[in-house]
Amino acid sequence: MYMTKDTLATLLAAPLVALFLYTCTSKYLDLADYVQSMKLQPLYPWLRTLVQYGLPPAEVVTALLLMWRRTRRIGFFISLGLMVSFTIYIGLGLAHVFPRVPCTCGGVFRQFSWKMHFYFNLFFIGVSLAGIRVTRPLRPRQLH
Repeated sequence: MYMTKDTLATLLAAPLVALFLYTCTSKYLDLADYVQSMKLQPLYPWLRTLVQYGLPPAEVVTALLLMWRRTRRIGFFISLGLMVSFTIYIGLGLAHVFPRVPCTCGGVFRQFSWKMHFYFNLFFIGVSLAGIRVTRPLRPRQLH
């Protein structure tokens, strides 16, 4: 059976959309806990504030970009950037660079160990990379 690139891109985007909408929603549903967890992050205060207020809207925007064919490629790139950032942060935590790293994730992700978070994120980095590859523009054939 043949699958079109558009269908494959949609299938790759779907779990990312679900992930970003779920994480954003869980942050807003327990906003006080999210804000408290952000205050404990081992980041510069200006960066902590930027992440605290910028991350949930960025997750929503990324999910929306991934939903539409015309904006899906940029959504995959932003998804890749977010997932790589999260993974580097988790990797630094696993390497004990920070004295303590509280989890700002909500919902079921709060139950993940840092190692589970790391591998989970690597999977979604792979999904984002596959989406970027599938949505790349076709190059015109060279004339002979």
